[in-house]
Amino acid sequence: MEACATNRAALLYLPMVLAEQFHNWTSDALVVLIAAAGLYYLFISRAAHRLSTVENRDVNERRIRLRRINAVMMIVLAALLFLATRVLGTHPRSLALVMLGILVLLVVIVWLAMVDLRMLMQLRDRRRDHDAWQHRN
Repeated sequence: MEACATNRAALLYLPMVLAEQFHNWTSDALVVLIAAAGLYYLFISRAAHRLSTVENRDVNERRIRLRRINAVMMIVLAALLFLATRVLGTHPRSLALVMLGILVLLVVIVWLAMVDLRMLMQLRDRRRDHDAWQHRN
């Protein structure tokens, strides 16, 4: 009878154990994906460099710096997410500070991306105006 009760107890805890393992796996995957995206933008991506042929040099250098800063922010975000999910689970005050840092970093990353998008829209508008002017003459 005791073995049967132990088996039932194990079956009751199985969903919680599986949920915890799934949580660990998904949070680790998210950390790796965010860090990989940051490393890609920091070291591999040359999209901003390719715009140097159609964009003012100063504006292009600003865009390159902006994307590098954003990449570093993404890597820091991945580190903070790792801290929040793996290290600080039992320290509520530290966890709250890290979560606040994550929120601030997310806002900064989105803001930097919007600045980059605005610069790209301005480039597109200048190119469109230039092409329209050449087409008329």
